[in-house]
Amino acid sequence: MKSAEQKFIPYLEKVKWKNPVKKVLSNLTGDYYNLNSSYSDILSKQITHPVLLTKIISKVCDSENEYYEIGPKKIISKLLTTNCKSSEECTTYVGTIKDIGEANE
Repeated sequence: MKSAEQKFIPYLEKVKWKNPVKKVLSNLTGDYYNLNSSYSDILSKQITHPVLLTKIISKVCDSENEYYEIGPKKIISKLLTTNCKSSEECTTYVGTIKDIGEANE
């Protein structure tokens, strides 16, 4: 998988990254992306590094923020349901980033 990571980096470096409007949790670090984050580096390393679900779930459970889960399945939302008392109130599942606008309507 290391070779896939190395091949992915040049593709990611062509992307013109913008800072997120909302806070985004990284699967790689378990923390929020910040203005100094190297998106290409972080996203390429997700191929070869573990997802820090425990850290992410803990951060969501301890927060009063509203969260969106983006992806093909409700994996984190289901884990939150069994691990957090108020997960139903703070997490909204959406399939893609474009779907966030619809979820807010």
